[in-house]
Amino acid sequence: MAAARHFRDEQLSFFAAEGYLRYGYVLALEEVKRGRAALARIKSEEAAGGDDSSPEFRTGHRRGVTGGADEQRIYDQYVNVWKRERVFDEIVRDSRLTTIAQA
Repeated sequence: MAAARHFRDEQLSFFAAEGYLRYGYVLALEEVKRGRAALARIKSEEAAGGDDSSPEFRTGHRRGVTGGADEQRIYDQYVNVWKRERVFDEIVRDSRLTTIAQA
């Protein structure tokens, strides 16, 4: 894995003032594809009734939706996916991301 590039003072100042930083690509395309496939599995499982193997998996998820007004939601939230799919565990612990978050 390539180390995250160092931040320049003006980048840190911009983030402090604006609350965001356009950093650029961090993950490789293959890593993104693995994450998207894992998310598709989670979404499919939740739509079919969900995973109750842990208490935090029981809330915040759209379960058994078959259509109607609920389909108009702006976003879906899936809690603690890093505990359900290894790829997300690897991503949240990846030094390229943790270095950025730490800075």
